[in-house]
Amino acid sequence: MEAWEIIEAVQRMQDYIHQHLNEPITMHQLSKAAGYSQWHAARLFRELTGKAPFEYIRSVRLSQAALKLQNT
Repeated sequence: MEAWEIIEAVQRMQDYIHQHLNEPITMHQLSKAAGYSQWHAARLFRELTGKAPFEYIRSVRLSQAALKLQNT
């Protein structure tokens, strides 16, 4: 697997997360976006971002909530 393929797969997962941030997100949905098995997609995501997919989702949601609080 080429490095660009990994980067693109993780980018597709991140794009999916940001597009569906206010909805429940499953590993099955993320793996479909990446084009890999759930296990492999999770491993690639952690390898590239340093976070498990659901850690990343939680941190993005918390950041978004903090910005909303700050702006109100």
